[in-house]
Amino acid sequence: MVRAAQLAGLFCALALLPAFPVCGKDLADYHVGDIADENITTPVALDVIDADATVARKASEAMKTPAIFRSYPEVVTNEMVSEVADAFAQAHSNFLSGLQETFHQATLDEQTIQSPDFGYFITAFNLKNKKFPVDADLARHWAAGEDGLATQASITELLLQTMRRTVRPDDSPIGLALGDTVRLVPVSDPKQALTVDEAEQRGKLAIRASITTVSRLRVLFRQNFPADDQLIARALAAFLQPNCEPDASLTRQARDLAVSQLVVAYHYDAGQTIVQRGQMIDSKIQAVLDELNEKLLPGQLNQQVAAEHDRAQTEQQQAEQAQAQAQREQEQARQEHEQAVQAAGLVQSERDQALKMHEQALDAQNQALNIRTRNEWLLVALAGVSTVALAAFWILARSRRRDVSLLPALLPQNQAALKADFAPQLAQALKEAVVQELAAQRSELLKAQRSAAAEIGELVHRLDQLQAPMQERLRTYEMKIEQLEKELAARNEENHELLKLKIEMIRRQLEAERAGSRMEFN
Repeated sequence: MVRAAQLAGLFCALALLPAFPVCGKDLADYHVGDIADENITTPVALDVIDADATVARKASEAMKTPAIFRSYPEVVTNEMVSEVADAFAQAHSNFLSGLQETFHQATLDEQTIQSPDFGYFITAFNLKNKKFPVDADLARHWAAGEDGLATQASITELLLQTMRRTVRPDDSPIGLALGDTVRLVPVSDPKQALTVDEAEQRGKLAIRASITTVSRLRVLFRQNFPADDQLIARALAAFLQPNCEPDASLTRQARDLAVSQLVVAYHYDAGQTIVQRGQMIDSKIQAVLDELNEKLLPGQLNQQVAAEHDRAQTEQQQAEQAQAQAQREQEQARQEHEQAVQAAGLVQSERDQALKMHEQALDAQNQALNIRTRNEWLLVALAGVSTVALAAFWILARSRRRDVSLLPALLPQNQAALKADFAPQLAQALKEAVVQELAAQRSELLKAQRSAAAEIGELVHRLDQLQAPMQERLRTYEMKIEQLEKELAARNEENHELLKLKIEMIRRQLEAERAGSRMEFN
């Protein structure tokens, strides 16, 4: 409900802005000592804290909180009784030593006690023992050999009766002002730990006038002694000590806690004029202008936040679209890169095939060389066979000539002619047959070699044609992928800056809301 009321008040204030023109000049431009250019009117109700008046009011109200005193009378009285007993015993001892030194005896008779010399002795003794001087009665008791404990008891009782009052030190701690009342908190030890809650629970209120300072108490104590015994009265008054003391720290805590919620504020209704035209801006008006500026700031911030939010959403959508486009382009580039890799694999496959064909051509060439060598050996073999055949034929012909000597005379002539004609023809026929076979085989080998060389050249040409565009496409794809990655990183950075801007706007809106909540609380 409170939140809804605050929002409703904020919307009403924004609606009233056109009806109540604040000022042609920005409120933040005014400073103490400036002159108002025109009337400044608040469009919303304001409650402005006056810092100076608040400090003065807190200081005044803080004095109504009693100062906290630690009270420990038993501790002081016990110490006092012990100190009095020690001082009395020491004075008694010194007195007896003086008697021995002066009169050469520890006890005196009545005549000596009544003599002027004994009076001189008492005066000299009191001058030396100023911490605990003795009167004439106590001196006579000690000189007569008595212990004087009755006198000690009466002195102690007088001091105890005097210490029944609440006694404080003469001076208060620096910066601690005492009010009309104080709070006495009994403690068993002056250094005992104590909290504000414990002091309020255990402490008792007392009027400040009922607490006597130690100097005032000593004066009152000495007034009970005649003029002749003022030396003794002053010495005994020194045993009186404060039995309480103010605790400055606890007092400040209690007073700060009492006035922590106290503020002095001025109320301005909606439409009320804050400053008139020509009026000087003082600290009070400056505080009102600052408060009004903070009051109106949430509305302006809301408009700016809304505009920034819309712009941020638009930029975010654009960034998301651009990021999606970049991802699509990156995916496309990746696919093209994969295709390029596949094409490169195909080129590599064709290259391997060309190398294989080149190896086959080399094998064919080697095989042709082997056949040629074999044919040459065959030719040599045929030539040898022909020679052997001719030799055999000649030997056979010669043997037949011996055997057929009875034949007519024409027969040797025919045989010689046949021999002369047949041998060259046979050798020529064999030679031509071998040459033709070798020529045919050489022609086939040359044809196979030319075909293999042509295929290799064609394959190399195809590889060169495929390799150059493929490398160019690969470089293009790699550059495109790198560019897309840079664009994607830049857009991610823009999204990061956009997120920082949104966080800053939300933080400003939160501060404005806190200021509004603080104003509502005041």
